[in-house]
Amino acid sequence: MSRKYTLMHKDFSNLHNAKCYLNSLVESIDGVAGSSVVDKLKEIQTLLNKGMADVNEQEARDFDARMEHYRKVQEANRFMSVWSIFDVDNVFDLSGMQGREMAYQGKVVPLPGGTLQWWDLWRAAERLIKESGDSHHVFIETFVPRKNNPNILELVTGS
Repeated sequence: MSRKYTLMHKDFSNLHNAKCYLNSLVESIDGVAGSSVVDKLKEIQTLLNKGMADVNEQEARDFDARMEHYRKVQEANRFMSVWSIFDVDNVFDLSGMQGREMAYQGKVVPLPGGTLQWWDLWRAAERLIKESGDSHHVFIETFVPRKNNPNILELVTGS
């Protein structure tokens, strides 16, 4: 009988991180520890890789679909900025964030108010990036409420 199980994203992340730690451990002790220990750890690596193969493929397909969605929105709006908040499935969903303004490199733009869509945040970020003149740091990574004024969201970018 074939059974199907659901793996939540946080659980997938934990398993993926455990695999990475195991890979690092095997590399660091290979040639130092006894070969039987290294061989057993390599067996565990193989089992983890086999066990996670399907979910890794599914995650890669989901990631590609999100990237295609971001690219289409970017292209349709002629944005120079690049959406890099990869856990957002749809930029037209509500973000759960609230704020009246967004700030970046000393510049501030107004936000629509209320609970914002990711789209509202991307448009404001695009405007701030263009106004800053910085054509290198165009990857939108996150928005952080200011500690002294949570109504202002700080744009964090990367390159």
